[in-house]
Amino acid sequence: MIEGQYTKNDFGSWRTFVYDYSTGNADTTAIHTDGGSTAFANPSITALKAPDGKNAVLVSLFLPSEGAAAGEAGQLIYYREY
Repeated sequence: MIEGQYTKNDFGSWRTFVYDYSTGNADTTAIHTDGGSTAFANPSITALKAPDGKNAVLVSLFLPSEGAAAGEAGQLIYYREY
């Protein structure tokens, strides 16, 4: 996962992409929040073991206030077992 800014110096234009090293393509992601935030920066993804031993993935992103819905600015964490 990488971040990209569509417009220089516009924090509301940060987006998160999945980069494919074999093709050199950076594909957009379909990340969304309940409030409809549009800007996502500083992506991090980690594969881990959940407390119950299942495989899980943890994704964290930062939502700049310039692209965040009301009450959603700051750190965002997604967690999912698989």
